[in-house]
Amino acid sequence: MKNTRETILNTAIKLFKNEGYEQVSVNEICRQCGITKGTFYYHFKSKYDIVFYYYDQMFHDVSIILPDIITLKSAREKLWKVYEYSIDITISLSPSLLRSLIIEDALHNDLRYFSPYRTQNAGFFHRSYSHMILDLIRQAQTDREISHNLDPEGAFKAYTAAIIGVALDWSCCGGKYDEKERLKEIFDTIFHR
Repeated sequence: MKNTRETILNTAIKLFKNEGYEQVSVNEICRQCGITKGTFYYHFKSKYDIVFYYYDQMFHDVSIILPDIITLKSAREKLWKVYEYSIDITISLSPSLLRSLIIEDALHNDLRYFSPYRTQNAGFFHRSYSHMILDLIRQAQTDREISHNLDPEGAFKAYTAAIIGVALDWSCCGGKYDEKERLKEIFDTIFHR
């Protein structure tokens, strides 16, 4: 059963990236996987459920960057490394898939993933990731690496809003600029010393 779920997930994401989310139907996913619609719906509620599951699982893999984070001395540098990980996740989705994910999140989930005000409604790993960021902001303030005048929650929400705004703009213009570079500039503005 797990292999079937993973096959559906991997096949659908590949199709979404190659052909565009809107152009791929559940029927096409089933045909490519060699399964029935009943099998599809046993594992996923809909094709947007696939994208949200995939996105949430990418945050689950945050352990990938832990060796890099541990070697950093600065809490501010660790904070950027964690944010950089999420930025890389959004970039890896492709502009078309990212745009569709944001739209589907707005239509079906009240922006559960893409709102700085609703992260408590996101999946477990997404929430854990958010708590890690808040802890790093507080540590960077304690270490005097960022301003003590910043409200940690306010700074977190402001930068999350910036990430979402730039991601939406980047995805709508087909990824024609360096999203990470733009977000690093905003990071340096918000999390100043």
